[in-house]
Amino acid sequence: MIEKYCTERARDDRSINTVEDIERIETDAWTDLFAAAPTDFAKNFGLSVTRMDDHILFAVKKSPSTLYNRSSVIGILQSLDEAALGEATRWLREHCGPTWAIPIAPGAQPSELPALLVKNGLTPMKPDTAKFWRDATALSQAVECQYEVRLATEEHAADFGFTISQGFEMHEGFAIWRAALCGRRHWRTYVVYDGLEPAGAGAMYIRDNLAWLGMTTTLPSYRGKGVQRALLTRRINDAADLGAKLLTIETLHAGADEPQNASYRNVIRAGFSIAYLRRQYTAQ
Repeated sequence: MIEKYCTERARDDRSINTVEDIERIETDAWTDLFAAAPTDFAKNFGLSVTRMDDHILFAVKKSPSTLYNRSSVIGILQSLDEAALGEATRWLREHCGPTWAIPIAPGAQPSELPALLVKNGLTPMKPDTAKFWRDATALSQAVECQYEVRLATEEHAADFGFTISQGFEMHEGFAIWRAALCGRRHWRTYVVYDGLEPAGAGAMYIRDNLAWLGMTTTLPSYRGKGVQRALLTRRINDAADLGAKLLTIETLHAGADEPQNASYRNVIRAGFSIAYLRRQYTAQ
């Protein structure tokens, strides 16, 4: 069983459009995702997670992706010294797949943290990740999409897992892991259907007054037909109904002089604004 390390937050009316809160809800979502992994899947794929001070380290030994082999953002809740960073990198080298990463957000301490990462054998990588936020106010205008967005309960778990794994070109075994989120506390999972056939899927992790929107994918034959926008609209409106105050989502940032990807454009159309760009340092 993978231990869960989510951080408790009190419900309040304080300002929440900060790096700390945006990173914390993402970390909570990923920590609970690892906690949801079925025992046999976790064993077969080498899942592990641990907490060091105020950051979480994730590993999937049999995956080459830095999406699953990385730390949460470090140096935000407290300054990280060289000894603690060394301990974290040793754990990551031991438990992760062939490639792993440490992301850095603006304001990370100490200020020489990027230099310490390079000293520990990591390399800054492009593109950066754009972290977005918006108030959880419902969208009044419906999105033009001929397909139906349905809440994926346990009854639709197989379709949700299949669509996520296919859309992100994951190993087929990952479908079981994603399917385990359907009906799980704090999660809302969605499948877009063309009749009986899945066309896309997405998830939302909502806890206290924050919501993280993630795992959005559209199957190749349905891309460019409004599926992602329909998933964004449904989750934004559901988050508002459930009492969230801030929503956050992320996608890759192409750079100032390059055209942004379709996901980036859809997020902007849905009323999100960039909170900050996050750099990733990668080890191989």
